[in-house]
Amino acid sequence: MGTYQQDRHQRLTRTPVSPDELSFEGLRLIVWPAGRCEVDVAMAAHAINVPTDTAQARMALNSDRLDPWEVSAGSLAFFPAGTDFRIRVDNPSPQIILEVSEDRMAEWLDWAGCSASSADSFLDWRPDPLADGLAKRALRHLTSERQMERLTFEATCLSLAERAIERLRVEMGQRSIDMSVGTAPLTTNLRRAIEWAEAHLSDQSLSVSGMARAAGLSASQFTVAFRAATRETPYAFVLRRRAERAVQMLRDSDRSIAQIAFDCGFSSSAHAGTVVKKHFGVTPGEIRRSLG
Repeated sequence: MGTYQQDRHQRLTRTPVSPDELSFEGLRLIVWPAGRCEVDVAMAAHAINVPTDTAQARMALNSDRLDPWEVSAGSLAFFPAGTDFRIRVDNPSPQIILEVSEDRMAEWLDWAGCSASSADSFLDWRPDPLADGLAKRALRHLTSERQMERLTFEATCLSLAERAIERLRVEMGQRSIDMSVGTAPLTTNLRRAIEWAEAHLSDQSLSVSGMARAAGLSASQFTVAFRAATRETPYAFVLRRRAERAVQMLRDSDRSIAQIAFDCGFSSSAHAGTVVKKHFGVTPGEIRRSLG
């Protein structure tokens, strides 16, 4: 466990830089490490925090007085942009923090049918099993030796933001977000996005944002429209198509499993194996052996 204590004469506008973090188009996913931490921040972006272990903290929220707070394991808290806070905490385990730019959050709030002003309130830590599962998976990805794929990064950030927006809607007395899928038609815009994704399946930098640009939509509009038309998220669609392409290549070529995984856009043969088994019930190695 380490210690982080910022210069007393310095005022931060973001969570301190971590060795385990990723940023992309207004999103920043951070592993806040275990250990003692003293931070004074005036947030320039919205922040979502999901701790993986319970900690006792002292925090001053838009005030000068440090009050005791319990940061509960498996809970979610939301800090709106502009929040002024100081925190003193001993983190027994790492925590996940997602920073979202004001523009990106405004886009997601609009998708959820909320006004931008609905994100003006601090939300205290409250148990959220779904957010807890997302945070633990993000922690494993960000601290592993392999680079977290951009598609996985975007899907994780969007899912965590959905949990925070759900809380905001409840606080406003609104109904829960309807995440059900309908039977919307596959429009020309969505077909363009699918064609673009098919042409870039081997590219590990393939992103939902890229698909949305090909469709001429914002990322949030595209995600909702795509899910309504195809009954799966863009993230699930890309993984499925990569798995299908990998299986076809296993049957039609003598290239190694590692090379096929790379050619299909997977970050590793292990990741390819996990996704192929999920969709086909067998591993790439088992498919190869079945061919004799």
